[in-house]
Amino acid sequence: MTPLIRAHAQAGRPVRSSRVRASKSPAELLALFDVLRRDPSLRLNDAGRGVLRLLDACAVVVRDRGRVLDSVPAHCRGPLAELAEGYGEVWAVLAQELRERDLPEADLAQPSSLGA
Repeated sequence: MTPLIRAHAQAGRPVRSSRVRASKSPAELLALFDVLRRDPSLRLNDAGRGVLRLLDACAVVVRDRGRVLDSVPAHCRGPLAELAEGYGEVWAVLAQELRERDLPEADLAQPSSLGA
């Protein structure tokens, strides 16, 4: 269990093993972002626009990963890789919390295989 997942569990939040999900292609990710970008419930308030700006930054990596890789100086690659992994972990926890908000309470009460 990673430190972030452990902290999530220690904070009293249920930690559920993620279901196996097929990875999305870059085109599918960009299409999902496009749907969210056009959603008025996100576009028409400050918090929603902040989320869309954050997602736009992620879309740059999806669209231009090769150029991003080429622009990173050699001495920054290790720290950037660590940062990307850490942020990926934060995004994974956020994804879990978003999915949990849609689950019935009975599902959240079940013991987690990650919490053991």
